[in-house]
Amino acid sequence: MEKEGFFENEIARRTDLYGNIAHVFSTYASYHKADDKKPFARGINSFQLLNDGKRWWVLTIYWQGETPETLISKEYLKSKKAKVMAGHILTRKLTLNLPIEKIFDFFADAGNLERITPPELNFKIITPQPIDIKKGTLIDYQLKLRGLPLTWKTIITTWNPPHVFVDEALKSPYKQWIHRHNFTKLSANQTLIEDEMKYRLPLEPFGDLAHWYVRRELDYIFNYRQKAVKEILQPGEKQGKSAA
Repeated sequence: MEKEGFFENEIARRTDLYGNIAHVFSTYASYHKADDKKPFARGINSFQLLNDGKRWWVLTIYWQGETPETLISKEYLKSKKAKVMAGHILTRKLTLNLPIEKIFDFFADAGNLERITPPELNFKIITPQPIDIKKGTLIDYQLKLRGLPLTWKTIITTWNPPHVFVDEALKSPYKQWIHRHNFTKLSANQTLIEDEMKYRLPLEPFGDLAHWYVRRELDYIFNYRQKAVKEILQPGEKQGKSAA
């Protein structure tokens, strides 16, 4: 092999995702020459990857050649794409000295979204209030981003008070937007609030060229949000801890 040389062609790929980790099986065929009709060897390359919110990183690479005892099955000879791929992740953490029930109730009131959103966005809820939030609830919004009017529709896909709820955009400027709100009871009067936003930009991969600008806007919005939440829920008190 060292004397003759060789090259590989990928003949199939299977990708599986869970959260921000991915596993890729890349089935290959090896040839000595480009005009060889049959490969002299086949096998599978295994890649494990991690998305840190900005890009995918390769953690491990391993491969195994096909042998009579380990023939490649049909499922690895045809490609399979992952159904969901969150290209970017934004997180925020905030600890407040309040009971978990009080904090969850605050975020469960959709009307409070207007109070914790930067005023220049002109954020308004179109859906008549009060809104009975539960799994399957639909909420319509309108806002302006740099003067551009936008409409937004979300659905509550997970509702488990007072610990977690998830809203997912059905209509928005993003190709994908999933916002997970986690609430952890640290003590009777202390709660950890965690926000995780998974999002993808439209017109991938070309839309990602503008990610630097989108991320800057999102950082501003959610930094403002954290400050507003602290000022509303803990007025005049020593502010809780926050982290990106």
